[in-house]
Amino acid sequence: NDEDVRTDDGLTVKFSSSIEGLIPSRAAGSGWDSDDAIGVFMLKAGQALSDANIVDGAANKEYVTATGDGRFAPAVGQTISYPADGSNVDFIAYYPYQENLTDYIYKVDLAHQPTASSVDLLYADGAKELAMGEERVTLSFSHQLSRVILNITAGEGIKDLTGLNVVFSGLKTKADFALAEGTLVIDDRSVGEITV
Repeated sequence: NDEDVRTDDGLTVKFSSSIEGLIPSRAAGSGWDSDDAIGVFMLKAGQALSDANIVDGAANKEYVTATGDGRFAPAVGQTISYPADGSNVDFIAYYPYQENLTDYIYKVDLAHQPTASSVDLLYADGAKELAMGEERVTLSFSHQLSRVILNITAGEGIKDLTGLNVVFSGLKTKADFALAEGTLVIDDRSVGEITV
């Protein structure tokens, strides 16, 4: 983007990424889609994710891969810069981006699935002990949920599957994902249906 053209001062953080796992669970496999957005936190090296440990206000900054190549640039007004004093920092990131988080909790709701990628929760917390001068931070994301794939074919006496619906019932549909610990806590009261 034209507004991102600047002299490299060694402070601006640039991200590239990969998605771990042998079984692709995103709609586009184990790659990114155009305009996928992640949320990024920069915190004091070796410290837990908390208000006290966020560096320079870099909390839940939105970064976007415009072409889906896994290179992420900041959304307007979301740039993260390394501390000018050279101190080390860690990064935590997640996908898909949610603008409003409370207490560093990502709300999972599987009852509503407009697209497979919109509910494919990814998490990265392995970028540690970095400082200005790093050419590019690599975020290695891992899947936090499983994807169920159904291959349905017409059986004897059935020629047309038009209008077929598949609904999972009796499943728990909501959970809280704690970004600080990378843990998922299922809401046991959220039993409901998931329409595939």
